[in-house]
Amino acid sequence: MLKNRVYLGEVFFGGDWQRGAHEPIIEDALWAQVQGLLENRSRRCDTRADTENDTIFMLKGRVFGADGRAMSPWLSSSYKGRKYAYYIPQREIAEGAGASGLPRLQAANLND
Repeated sequence: MLKNRVYLGEVFFGGDWQRGAHEPIIEDALWAQVQGLLENRSRRCDTRADTENDTIFMLKGRVFGADGRAMSPWLSSSYKGRKYAYYIPQREIAEGAGASGLPRLQAANLND
């Protein structure tokens, strides 16, 4: 909601934001102030979720372990510019690695 430019009286058309026919709800000065605060408080590291994760984890909510619990998507930390995608048991997230006795499943192998 805090990044929706429609409140400024703009619409997205033709690949760009343009002035719309409707009146703005928020003044430009207040918008700029809020965007500045958001920028200062945003994380500047590579851990933020991105839209690429949607294509990596296509089976999210559809992979279950032997215990009947859904396996969660997990993206490893970056190592030499590479990240590895896994589905891991929920119990491992809650209790620690190896708690469930189930293996991690590579997302690339399941999506093929």
